[in-house]
Amino acid sequence: MDTMKKVGVGFLVLILFIMECMFMGIFALDTGSSPESVRDGLETSQIVTKMTEEALSESTVNMGGKYGEKMEAVMGTEAMTDFFTEYVSQGIQSVIYGKEYEEIATDELLRSFAKGIGQVNDEGKLTIGPGEQALFLVAITAAAPDLTASLNEIMGKYQIPTAGGAEEAASQAENIALFAPVLTPAFRAGLAAAMIVALLLIVLFSKTHARGLVLSGAATLAAAALYGGLSVRGYGSSSEPVDTFISVLIEDGARTVSLGAGIIGGALLLLAIVFAVKGKVSQS
Repeated sequence: MDTMKKVGVGFLVLILFIMECMFMGIFALDTGSSPESVRDGLETSQIVTKMTEEALSESTVNMGGKYGEKMEAVMGTEAMTDFFTEYVSQGIQSVIYGKEYEEIATDELLRSFAKGIGQVNDEGKLTIGPGEQALFLVAITAAAPDLTASLNEIMGKYQIPTAGGAEEAASQAENIALFAPVLTPAFRAGLAAAMIVALLLIVLFSKTHARGLVLSGAATLAAAALYGGLSVRGYGSSSEPVDTFISVLIEDGARTVSLGAGIIGGALLLLAIVFAVKGKVSQS
């Protein structure tokens, strides 16, 4: 009977670890696709500048031509970063959660671009006159479809597996998302309840409550370490702006859940120490 209990507890610890990986993966997705992470990724990878350069490569205002410095300055303004952050964030969430989103609206793009021109002029480092403004607006309007296509390609890279074990999915350097079809609030609540039940069963059937808490804490810390490694590796080593962008999103999401799980795992171990001390005191 004692052996069966140990086997049962070991199985429950494994189940708890798998469920924790799934739970962390879901919330890593939330964080990685948030506007804050998207903005971080855009600024780190400088991908908008690269895409604009490609979209305007045949234009008079191409990034390496006469107006390149000014165009690059406009694309790097707060106004344009805010615009692309919102668009890409919505696009990635459509890939993950199935939310609908529209392609780049030319009117909104032009408004943000005009605001960006104003910001460049306000800074005083460069001056973009009325004639140049009109030229830039025509060029960015013509480039809008190419920018949309480039951004859609980027968002398409943020894919998630729809099958497979939690351990396998969590260990993939290019993905932190787990079980895309089950990201509903009801599933999250059910998974959280199942994790609590598993933890209680581990504590109940272990030789001592302290031992059960140590095993549960160890499983949680193992899941935290798994995502901690993912937060360092990200999408893998690459000099491509797209890969850098995706890496930032993955790293942000994995880092957040790893920290949260680490705190919970540490709390369980601390609670185990309290139970162990209480047990010794009651025996003496």
